Amino acid sequence: MAVSTFSFIFGLSQLLLVWNIIRSNRHGEPAGNDPWGGWSLEWMTTSPPPTPSFHDIPTQGDMNELYGHHGSHQKKESPLKKLVTPLAKGVEE
Repeated sequence: MAVSTFSFIFGLSQLLLVWNIIRSNRHGEPAGNDPWGGWSLEWMTTSPPPTPSFHDIPTQGDMNELYGHHGSHQKKESPLKKLVTPLAKGVEE
């Protein structure tokens, strides 16, 4: 009995998913090139990406270096301190 009940609930959730996909496709606003503000390379080109994606090969920094996850010899600075430390006026990071 429980399996039948849960299969019915699962089937209803799948119908809800299909309805949401169809409704979003018909009435939703189109997403831009970078809808989530990503910082990795796949978000630095247009959507759909051209071939080749980049004229010059870009360099990507490591976010782990920013937060100090690599190397025990480096000075450890907490991410909270980096967030609350003010920058000099006119300086962008």
